[in-house]
Amino acid sequence: MENYLIPPEYCLVINAFIQTGSLREAAQLLKIDPAALVRKAQKISGEFGLIEKVGNKWVVTDAGRKIAQWTDESIARQKSILNEKSMLRIASFTWLAEEVLIPHYSKLHEMTGGKFTWSFKTISSDLEKELINNRSDYVVTGFAPNDPMVAHKRIAVHSWKVIAPVSWKKKLGNLKGSDLIKELQRKPYVRFSLLNPEQTLGFNPQAYSPLMVDGVIGIRAAVARGLGWSCVPAMAINSLLDDDKIITMDLPVSTKDNLSLWWLRSRKDSLKNSSVIAKWITEITK
Repeated sequence: MENYLIPPEYCLVINAFIQTGSLREAAQLLKIDPAALVRKAQKISGEFGLIEKVGNKWVVTDAGRKIAQWTDESIARQKSILNEKSMLRIASFTWLAEEVLIPHYSKLHEMTGGKFTWSFKTISSDLEKELINNRSDYVVTGFAPNDPMVAHKRIAVHSWKVIAPVSWKKKLGNLKGSDLIKELQRKPYVRFSLLNPEQTLGFNPQAYSPLMVDGVIGIRAAVARGLGWSCVPAMAINSLLDDDKIITMDLPVSTKDNLSLWWLRSRKDSLKNSSVIAKWITEITK
């Protein structure tokens, strides 16, 4: 690591000479003995040429004035940084951020007294590395971490729903149980590569779509476009239901996830804030 070329102490001495114009007043401003200031001035002059003795008076050179200007700007920037709010970064799946977390951000801001600036990051893999490599402060996801370095808290169980295009509503809307299953068996099932449909639904779709998708966002888009039916987390479809682009089917789904909040175990500050973030997630997912 490189050091400052000019010690910060010397920069303050130069500023003091500019602000006061005399060695005695500069010493009073810096709260040091005038004799000690003379020794510092001699070093600054000899090593860097930023001040010089003209007659009986110390004078700041052109280069010294430039350093003084940089010092003023640096001090102002430090004050600005210290007055800035701390930023806390939350990572989650895209659908979870857009459907649940971001729409209710203002409640989190209120619950934390407006002390933080919040950053939401969408990710699809390497959740634990997000925390371990300090890319995020918290992760919100649907399962527990494996790495012992990552602490977590289970917050709420969230269910999954069978969804279909809104254009199917007239034909499927009033069907239930076996009648609904029979009708769905005739229609293409958009395969979610992360799920076993027979374990999730209790039956195996017979008419598979040629389309396979590995994420909730893609499944939602395919169903909304009328490409088939599928199964996704219930919290992932709020906006599509509001926009009347999909419908939900009255079928039991065995897949359930425990929504969890993760943080790095070694970070005591993260532990401190985890309780209020967990409370926020609990309230917005009721």
